[in-house]
Amino acid sequence: MLYDRLITVRLSLKGKFLIVAGVMSACLITIVTLAAVMSSSVDRNLDRLQSSVFPCYREAVSLQDHFETMHSLLTQAMETGQIFSLERCENLRIDFLDHLEKILTYVPEEDRDTYKGISKTFDSYYAEAILIAQLTLGARIENIYIAEETDQEIRRRREAADGLAKTVSEKIEMTVRSHRLAVETSLSSTSRQVTFESIRAGAIGIFAILILASFLILFTRSIVAPIGMLSRFTGRVARGNLDSNIDLSLFPNDEVGDLARSFQAMTRGLRETTVNKDYVDKIIGSMADTLIVIDSKWNIRSMNNAAKRLLGYEPDELAGRPFGTIILGTTPDRTDQLIGKSEMWYRTRDGEAIPVSYSGSTMIDDDGKPIGVVCVARDIRENKRTAWERESLNTVSDFLLTASSVSEICDRVPRILAESTGSGIVCIHRHDPKEKQLVREGSFGTTDLVPIPAALPEDDAILGNVARTGRPWLHESGDQAAPLGATALTGLELGRFLCVPLKTGDKLWGTLLLALFRSPYFGPQVVGSVQVIADYIAQAIARLTAADELRRYMVALEGKNKELGVARDAALEASRHKSEFLANMSHEIRTPMNGIVGMADILLDSRLDPDQTDQVVIVQKCADSLLSLINDILDFSKIEAGHLKVENVAFDLKSLVGDVDTLVGAGARDKMLEFTTAFSSQLRETYVGDPGRIRQVIVNLVSNAIKFTPKGYIRLNVSPETESDGRRGVRFEVEDSGIGIPDDRQVLIFEQFRQADGSTTRKHGGTGLGLSISKQLVQLMGGSIGVRSRVGEGSVFWFTLPFAPAQAIAKPLPKGPADIGAALVQAAFSDQSAGLTSLEIDVAGAKVLVAEDNLVNQKVAMRMLRKLGCEVGIAANGRIAIEMLKSSSYDVVLMDCQMPEMDGYVATTAIRESDSDWSRIPVVAMTAHAMAGDRERCIRAGMNDYLSKPVKLDHLREVLGRWFRKQAKTIPS
Repeated sequence: MLYDRLITVRLSLKGKFLIVAGVMSACLITIVTLAAVMSSSVDRNLDRLQSSVFPCYREAVSLQDHFETMHSLLTQAMETGQIFSLERCENLRIDFLDHLEKILTYVPEEDRDTYKGISKTFDSYYAEAILIAQLTLGARIENIYIAEETDQEIRRRREAADGLAKTVSEKIEMTVRSHRLAVETSLSSTSRQVTFESIRAGAIGIFAILILASFLILFTRSIVAPIGMLSRFTGRVARGNLDSNIDLSLFPNDEVGDLARSFQAMTRGLRETTVNKDYVDKIIGSMADTLIVIDSKWNIRSMNNAAKRLLGYEPDELAGRPFGTIILGTTPDRTDQLIGKSEMWYRTRDGEAIPVSYSGSTMIDDDGKPIGVVCVARDIRENKRTAWERESLNTVSDFLLTASSVSEICDRVPRILAESTGSGIVCIHRHDPKEKQLVREGSFGTTDLVPIPAALPEDDAILGNVARTGRPWLHESGDQAAPLGATALTGLELGRFLCVPLKTGDKLWGTLLLALFRSPYFGPQVVGSVQVIADYIAQAIARLTAADELRRYMVALEGKNKELGVARDAALEASRHKSEFLANMSHEIRTPMNGIVGMADILLDSRLDPDQTDQVVIVQKCADSLLSLINDILDFSKIEAGHLKVENVAFDLKSLVGDVDTLVGAGARDKMLEFTTAFSSQLRETYVGDPGRIRQVIVNLVSNAIKFTPKGYIRLNVSPETESDGRRGVRFEVEDSGIGIPDDRQVLIFEQFRQADGSTTRKHGGTGLGLSISKQLVQLMGGSIGVRSRVGEGSVFWFTLPFAPAQAIAKPLPKGPADIGAALVQAAFSDQSAGLTSLEIDVAGAKVLVAEDNLVNQKVAMRMLRKLGCEVGIAANGRIAIEMLKSSSYDVVLMDCQMPEMDGYVATTAIRESDSDWSRIPVVAMTAHAMAGDRERCIRAGMNDYLSKPVKLDHLREVLGRWFRKQAKTIPS
């Protein structure tokens, strides 16, 4: 009904399209508006979540995490008295209160009392915990600075603190649950709203789309249906059916209806008009297809202008001649064979064959007798060429994508091209510049009848020219074959043949030859297409050639990798064996050295006559020299393996320089040498670096100067220096008046195992490692090292180090008992003692358990400890040590690491995991393992400190003093 009304309404095509566009725009605006409304609503909910609910929940979780971390640290401090972590607790407390304040900004006024209660309870708990930690620390430092507090008082305060902590934890947990519930409720509400808005927008959008589709279908029918009817009507008129009529009532009152009415009037006028011969001739002459009329004797009577242009004949030249003159191949012998549609070949005046789509109709006279045939044909050369190009390109490209070798391409591509192009011969030749010839790699066709050689010279008439110029060659001869190099293609009638180069970029690989016998439409217009195919082939050959070369390279590389892998494994195995050897040798040498050094220290501290003292001093010096050699070898091994690390801590540089005089000044004075130090007033006292390694380098350089200076002086100068990048550095110079170093040996002395005098008659001994280690240590710390020297005049060894100034001033020296305790606690967790005074520590009365399997080391440890006034227990292995801890009380355990039945690592782990009171007893590793990582392994096992063998009496007293409660007075250094 609506369609019929639209037909009768006068509405132009432009108006109909405007209506469709308007409806479509309205639908789109409706959908976009709904999407914007839904997005705005969802954004409001999400903004509320982001601005209040989520932040409040996040702050509550952070509040809980901070309290749990702080509670753990405070509990440890209350149990052990380790107050060094209280600074971190204070930072956590500030963060805790900050999170609490942020929560108060999000919650309503009526809910803030809960959080204020949490803050008040937490402050009470924190103050109580700090007080308990201080009481516990005071008890561990023998109640020096606190009043008499009993264990009952501490326990009472602990119970109160635990109750407060539990109250805070429960309130925080309840707060977290409350905020989590609020988040879940808000998310659920937002999700329901998004779902509702999506359903509503989808329903309205579908309704709008249905309206739009209805309008499109309606107006499309009102436009397309009338045009279809008009098209069918004009087709009948075009076929000569002038009696056809059309129902104009079915057409709308628009441009299409006007066209139908005009065409109907024109058809009526044609029926009423007599058509003359001139009018028909004009129609035939204007046809785009060829039209040839032949009589019953197969002779040509006439043709139109299109046939004249296609065949190249004038109409009077073909009049009366047989129809076979223009047909290629056998002429049909019956008239009915020319009736209907087919494909055939027309031959032009120049002999070129043209494929045509042919249609023949019988022409009859007024009596109904056939008097001839009307032949209509259309040139299909372009269609043939396009189809050939598409088939050839697709077939060849599909094959080239799967080809696995160049030989496969040369074998298969000629057949593919011959089948798709109708070529009689297809050949692929490879250019061999070394032999100066073209070698046939593949072919297909009647090459057994045409003797094409397997190899052609570079100067061949056709292929050679293509190879030289890199341009295609199209042979135009249509009767006899032109010479192909030294051989002629004789005995065959060739239509044409084409030769194109196979090249990628400027690199020529060979040529492609196609000779065609029955494909006359293969002409100059398809040379470009064949060149495209040739480019495909050349690229595939180049790719596969490169792949073959890469495959050969990969095979060779795999062999090399296997060889390198074997060499690498051998090198790693050798390195592992070397490390094991060094570790074992260090352990085996240090074990007897412990007995030598320990007994020497004990003897020197006993009553000896002068001769005996001198003998023991000699033994001690020899042991120190051997120990220094062992340490140099270990340092060299660590540096070579990349395991040696430098530290960055604040230290007192001036005090470090003063330590050098204490360490090596006696050796200089023994040789009657003048040893002085100069510390520039422009330098700061406190820097950040590795004081231990700096001291090691200085001592090494000064010791070398003492060794090679028979008389005179040695000076240590420390001064500021500006680095090239603007950083402030420090320059250290060790100047001596010794024997000097020749110019050609000054570079070699910093190499491993090299000395200035390497002869067998040299006066001064040594391993040659000291300066090499010093150089590598300086480079690890970012500095440089060098020497200036003249033979007989002395030497100046120097090195510079870049330093960052320390941000904090060194702590003041401990003065009272409380400061002494704090210093001991700090020393227990730091290897750096620079800046502290020497402490004469009294460990008399300490009960020490020695876990050691070596009898000599047992005796040495026992005598050293008894000399310090300690009570000693001996255990031959870790299992016995644990049993002795169960049955008796000890203050400290000296634990060897390598023992039978149960070693020191396993024993320490068992002590720490036990539930007994002695699970927290200080355990000090006393071991001959001194390689990289041994100290860290001991700490990971649960040991508190580390003593490497050989153990000296002063070092043993210092380590015991860290872990034994009784300290004596401070003696300034």
